[in-house]
Order: sequence, then structure tokens, then C-alpha cells
Amino acid sequence: MAPTRVVTDSKLDRPTQRESRWLIALVCIGIALRIILMMVRGADLKTDPDGYVAHAETLLQIGSYCVPNSERPTAFRPPLYPVLLAGLRLVGLKANVAVALINLVSTALLIIATWWMARVVGLRRRWPNIAAAAVGLDPLLIRYSVLPMTETISAAFLAVGLLKMCRLWMALSDDSSTDNSQSDASLDNKEHFVESPLRSAVVAGLCFGLGGLCRPVILLTCAVVSAVTLARTVLLRDRIKDSATRRRNFGLSFVPAVVAASILMPWVVRNAVVFQHFIPATTHGGYTLLLANNPVFYHEVVQQPGQPAWQGESLDNWQQQMIGQMREEGIPLDSETATDNWQYQQAMRYINLDRVGFLQSVVLRWKRFWALRPSTDQTRSPAVFSTLSAIWYGLIFAGLAVSLLLCMIRQVTNIHLLWSSILSFLLLHTFYWTNTRMRAPLAAVLVILSVIGWHFIYEATRKFRAGQKN
Repeated sequence: MAPTRVVTDSKLDRPTQRESRWLIALVCIGIALRIILMMVRGADLKTDPDGYVAHAETLLQIGSYCVPNSERPTAFRPPLYPVLLAGLRLVGLKANVAVALINLVSTALLIIATWWMARVVGLRRRWPNIAAAAVGLDPLLIRYSVLPMTETISAAFLAVGLLKMCRLWMALSDDSSTDNSQSDASLDNKEHFVESPLRSAVVAGLCFGLGGLCRPVILLTCAVVSAVTLARTVLLRDRIKDSATRRRNFGLSFVPAVVAASILMPWVVRNAVVFQHFIPATTHGGYTLLLANNPVFYHEVVQQPGQPAWQGESLDNWQQQMIGQMREEGIPLDSETATDNWQYQQAMRYINLDRVGFLQSVVLRWKRFWALRPSTDQTRSPAVFSTLSAIWYGLIFAGLAVSLLLCMIRQVTNIHLLWSSILSFLLLHTFYWTNTRMRAPLAAVLVILSVIGWHFIYEATRKFRAGQKN
């Protein structure tokens, strides 16, 4: 990156009036598109595919987070989204209006965070606008913005958290002056933003913690990016002469994870009291691990030509057989911890019994994670949506490939952070059930890295044409 300079909080690299107007326009366009879709597909706002609305209604009725329509405590779904829905219902909003409001606010935050993150990593002029527009037009996020699901809100939390981590890295880089010797002319880094590194670290941890209470994979992202930040701080310690600054940087590397853990702590304590078990995420993991690793799935999906979606009668039969097997083995079906532990054990047994099938399923999960076109059963959309998505993500992935190449051949340190967040998702979905929508929370990261790639292509083409004329 180009040399950076430290500026005080009062002199952050503020956008011009023109840039601010563009950002406001992009936010308005992104929200308007979703409002139009909500009008066209208003019935989708009243669905409840993952039971979040039912959890919120039960929370309102009995004042406790329980299995819908019962008084049995649950940790099967992460709690924040139902709690937000319940809060909005408490002030008089209908469930579908609450869903729409949460998704629209999350969309606005996501577009703003993407725009700022693009600037922090060095994109200038029209390129942050392109990144913000691209995330606002992301097909998966548009589709799921009209459903009571966590794709949009988790994408917003992750984007803001990573934005603050990028700013933290920038502050630490300014202390070590590492970026002065590791420049990448492909990005126009005229000015950088160095706000209080402690504030950046705290806000990042806050967003990771809240995001993890919507989508547990974000907790793994927090762990990975914190570990990468710590490793980077240790590797750069010899370049900082001041021992106090070295100690401060070392301590700051732990702050995001510590804050995220503090946000998570009430949920962990509640689960320990209610279930007498340590449950940092949910009791849903065993099911999703077993769903992705069992003989029926290997035989009927993984090892079949074309690897078709697993659904319908076969999936229903497998689920009934699983329940019957738990009954035979004396597993109490009303105990989430007992069924979760049993499912984990069964999944590990199947993985060990059929290593080839497991490795084949890993390849399938990676393919589905990076698929150009989400299957229509995932999105509940017309087939034309799948075709348009394939074209859109083809362009995104083309830029992403160039950006990855740049990351490998040039030391562009602050985008390594973004790649590490992608790695965290791949680590989890190497083992657990995966489809295309699982990458939706990474929308801002994928778009920014892709825009970096397309920026390089544009500049290289422009210089080549200029050289031809000369």
C-alpha cells in the first residue's frame, strides 16, 4: 500500500459532499429495491422457514426463550434475531413489518460499511461506489431481505466488524510503518483513516459478538481474524522501537475477541444454568454436521451423477430413521443437549467409517459454497433468478480470482484480513451442511476483493492502451 499518515479523530479522511451524496443515493437505491420486492412478494415476509418469528412470539407470550408454543427452554436457534423481532412486536409492529424493518436497516448499514471499507483498503474515486452498489445488488441478499432470516443482519454485523478491524490494522501499521515498504500501486491510497485503535477494536468485538448471536460462524471469524492480527503484531514487533507501543499493540490484538466473548457471555451463562452444559453457540450443530455426513447423503447425493439436491421423501425418511434410532438407544428426544451430542457422535462415526465418502462430501460442500447459481429451492424464486445470479457471481468471482493472485504475489497486508474471514467460513463449511446462501454474510468481503481485482484489470488495460498509443 502507499505510505499512510496518522491523522487525529477530528481529521479523519472525510468524504466530500459529492461522495456523501453518492453514498446516500446508493443506500436509498438499495432500500428502494428491497421495498419494491417486499411489495411484490409480501407473502414472503409472513413466512417463517427457520422458526424465528415463532420463537419471538413465544418469547413475548411467556417471557422466556423456549421452543415455540411450549415452555421448554431452547438453544436450537441463535437468540438475537428473535429478540429483536420480539422487541419490535412489543412496541406494536406486526411481525412482517418488524422483519422488513430489521432487514432494511441492516441493508443500509451493510452498504455504508462496504463503502467505507473499500476506502480503508485504498480504493478511491468511483471504486467505493461500485463496491457499495454491488453489495446493494447482491442477488442472495436481495432475495433473503424479504424473509425472516439472518442473512442480511449477519452480513451487516460482519461488514462493520471487519471495517473496524481494517482500521485497527491501519493504526498498527502506522505505528510500525510497514506499509511504507510494502506498496501496491494498484490502489490509490492518498489518505488513510486512523481512529482510536482501542475504539476500533472494541466496536469490532461488539459487532462480532452480536453477529455471532445471529450466525455462530461469525464467532469463528472473530477467532480467526483475531489470531491473524495477533500473529501479525508479533511478526512486526521488531519494527517498533518503543516498548510501550509494542505492549499496547499486543494487547489490542486480544481486545476484539475479549469484547465478543463478553457479549456472548450472558447467552453462555443462561445455557449453563438452563441446560447444565457449556453451549457457546446453539444445539443445532450436531444436526447440521450429521446432515452433511451420513451414509444416505453420501450414497444418494454425493456419489450420484450431478450430485442432485437432497430433498423430498428420501430426506424425510432419513430424518424419521434418525429419530427412531435415537428412541431405540434411549436418547431423550426432548433434551436438546442429549440429541445434539448423539448427532455429533454419529457424524464422527460415519466420517471415520467412510473417509472416501467424507472427502467427496467436502468437495461437494466447497462446490456448493462457491456455486454461481443458488438452486431455486434455496431461494424459492423463479428459475430466471438462478440464471441472472450465475452471470452476476461470474463477474464477482472473476475479480476475486485476480485479487487473490495480487494477494499472493504482492504484500498488500490489509486485504489479508479479508481473506482470513473467508477462510473462517470455509473452515466451518468443510464439515457442516452447506449451500450457496451460507456465503451471504460474506457479501461485503467478496465484493470489495472483487472490485480490487477489477480495479487492477482496468488500470492494467488503461496503461496498456496508453503504451500502444505512444
